[in-house]
Amino acid sequence: MNLLRNFVDRWYDRHRDEIFERTKDDPEEAHAEFVGIAKRIHKFKLERLLLNCHENRLDPGFEISNAAGFNKNGAIPPTFLKGD
Repeated sequence: MNLLRNFVDRWYDRHRDEIFERTKDDPEEAHAEFVGIAKRIHKFKLERLLLNCHENRLDPGFEISNAAGFNKNGAIPPTFLKGD
């Protein structure tokens, strides 16, 4: 399902600067937007197609971890955070 992944990547590339500009002064707003996106991906059961794909399995050469408080209210669906 690379077509869907490519569509999402292109959408993010077009909107990234706007998102960062809108949320640069308010980390809570940035977090709320991320949670909203995660919930929509979960609602439509797109985790496997968007997150569990070849592109996300590449070794970046460094350790990636969740920051303390990342899912502080438990609002991010567990399947969104799961790393199969």
